Amino acid sequence: MFVRKMTVKSKLIFIILVFSSLCISIKAYDLWQLKLGLIAERKLQSSNAVDMAFNIISHYHKQQQQQGLLNQDEAQSSALALVKEMRYDNGNYMWVNDLQPRMLMHPTNATLDGKDLSTFTDSDKKPLFIDIVRGAKLNGAGFEYYMWPKPGESVPSEKLSKYTLFKPWGWVIGTGVYIDDINETFMNKLFESLIFITLITPLIAWLTISVLRSITHPLLSMSNTMKEVAKGNLSKRIDASSQDELGDLGRIINATLDIQQDLIKKMRHSSDQMLDSAEQMATTAEQTSTGVMQQSEETRLLVTSMNKMSETAQHVAENSQQTANITTNAEAAALDGKA
Repeated sequence: MFVRKMTVKSKLIFIILVFSSLCISIKAYDLWQLKLGLIAERKLQSSNAVDMAFNIISHYHKQQQQQGLLNQDEAQSSALALVKEMRYDNGNYMWVNDLQPRMLMHPTNATLDGKDLSTFTDSDKKPLFIDIVRGAKLNGAGFEYYMWPKPGESVPSEKLSKYTLFKPWGWVIGTGVYIDDINETFMNKLFESLIFITLITPLIAWLTISVLRSITHPLLSMSNTMKEVAKGNLSKRIDASSQDELGDLGRIINATLDIQQDLIKKMRHSSDQMLDSAEQMATTAEQTSTGVMQQSEETRLLVTSMNKMSETAQHVAENSQQTANITTNAEAAALDGKA
């Protein structure tokens, strides 16, 4: 795995970056969920309003069909008149168009009443009512995003419409809620988050650098110390001033080096004593060898002297024998002369 090839510093930076990215992602997700939640709330408001208008129109339809109290024109006119007056959530309204599409009633823009909407587009050239009619025919109801100016304004704003098809009369009941304030709220929250990140980033960077130094510097010190020890320099020690796990590890290594250094000193002392003893033994052996050689020489000289004495004794003996023979011969000659 690639993480195994990374240095400790790189691993820590990687973890911090992943954690920071995760925090930013979570914050972005929360902001997006906030926006979706606000839009869902607007969808619920508009759906409830359309349901109320749908129930009103359905009520007049029942009066026409089931009770015969009104004819269709009267029922439709009464229903449109009542829906035209409906408001919710600070002035939001409802309109009704048919499937042509043609505007049947618009409460704030009477010039649209009776107008063909097939060519009507919003500021983004979106064929709004064509899309609404298509969705109503296919699904019976739905939502549509588009751009529409607020009352009294000419600049269009983003709007979300809810529409429902009333099949008996072929009417599409619609209402729209502006959601530009949702986008504004989202952007404000996003801006606040960016400011917070901008302010907190230097602190995070400072904390990150401090943590990195508190870990990498002791490790670097340990590495350099052990390199010196490997070269034979047992006097080097690790800076173990920190009170964390790295400090504990440094103190253990220093204690181990102290023990090794003492052991080597003792071994060196013992080696010196053994060397002195060996030198003394060599001297003694040399002296013994010299004595033996002297004794051997003295013995050889003694043997030589004894040999010489033996030879001298032999010569004396021979001379004595010769003298004895001469004496014997002389005595024999004397005796012969007397005779």
